[in-house]
Amino acid sequence: MELARPQWLANLGAWWEPVVGAAASQVVPEGIDARGRLHVECSSIVWARQARLLGDHWLHRLNARLPDENRFSALVADSSSSVMPQPVLEQWPRLLGEALAGLVRPVGLNDWGQELLTEAVSAQARDEFATRVPDLLTQICELLGAHCTISRIPASDLPSVWVLVASTRRFTDRRAVEDVLMDTWHDATQTFGPEHQLCLMHGAETLVDEVVEDWVASVAEQWPGMPKVATLARQADTNRYGSDAFRLRDEALAEDDATLCLAFAADTEERIRLAGLADRKGIPVRRHIQAGAETVVRALDSSANAVTARTEQGADTVSFRQRLV
Repeated sequence: MELARPQWLANLGAWWEPVVGAAASQVVPEGIDARGRLHVECSSIVWARQARLLGDHWLHRLNARLPDENRFSALVADSSSSVMPQPVLEQWPRLLGEALAGLVRPVGLNDWGQELLTEAVSAQARDEFATRVPDLLTQICELLGAHCTISRIPASDLPSVWVLVASTRRFTDRRAVEDVLMDTWHDATQTFGPEHQLCLMHGAETLVDEVVEDWVASVAEQWPGMPKVATLARQADTNRYGSDAFRLRDEALAEDDATLCLAFAADTEERIRLAGLADRKGIPVRRHIQAGAETVVRALDSSANAVTARTEQGADTVSFRQRLV
């Protein structure tokens, strides 16, 4: 595809870096296509995914800084420099051995093709893989020959536990939300292991979403040595999509590979579109209902049709392991 590169585009310090910050070294503008879309090249598939998630937010801020004639219609993230060489994918079981290859998989390249990124199913597999890295690097260089750009393989990542948070504006019990998040964190740690990061995704709209951000910040401050917890907020871009923005945001959130959806409603009749989308995608939904002054929250697990109750005096939780088997 032919891309236009006007002179002002090269002055990244004036329009790009102030918006994307530290990501500027990993996500670089390449040019503008005939439809007015800004194409960016990313240093890895991880950064490409991040750029796509943040694309609408960046686009809004970029267009606010640019004159009307230079504004973009969309942001397109590419990571062609980080695409895994096909011979490595095809020969992975031979390079690593059938048993370990089933536990550790190559996911892409990082740092403009210099790092081979992998994901291990467990900490034990990750540690075993680390002992094989020197020999693996030698084999990959021999396999790719002069075209090899891979010079290092860092420690394997462990898959994150993705949890979707859906809520309405009428749910106002901060304490109940904090308790549910703490139980979810505990269940995730017990089921998947303490080194797997829990990532909470939400729509950045309700009080519940605000509590999620506050709770994650407090966890990092109070227990810095504990298992990692992170958030991913996807805002509705009303400036760009108008009344469709909330529907499009919810559809995008439901497309992410969540293990569980936590839904918070003020009463049993209240419907949450995001939770409904998650349910239709086969994501287990635990529905928490706020009722009365004493705050009784009932959690309905749609995957198993199991109901548990929470009060201020105690709780009966359903673990990830129970929900997913």
